[in-house]
Amino acid sequence: MPAFERVCPECGTSNALGQAYCAKCRAPLMQQAEPPPRPQSPLSRRGMALLTWRVTKFLARTGFGLARASAARGIERMQNRNKEDVKNETI
Repeated sequence: MPAFERVCPECGTSNALGQAYCAKCRAPLMQQAEPPPRPQSPLSRRGMALLTWRVTKFLARTGFGLARASAARGIERMQNRNKEDVKNETI
């Protein structure tokens, strides 16, 4: 067998080097290169959307809670300020 031939993996027939398919059984002579595997993502697209929604909801609730607490402290300080100013004064 010359060096410029390919042997069919299916039927064992000798074929010319330039042929892509076997002359006898039409099986592919060249192995098709498999595409590289896709990298595995830790979450699916739906999972990422759900995670994003939960983080957004958490940050919004935390932000509103901090703003409400800060506003309550400010209002309390303003209400108690007048009481402290006139606490020891006689009218």
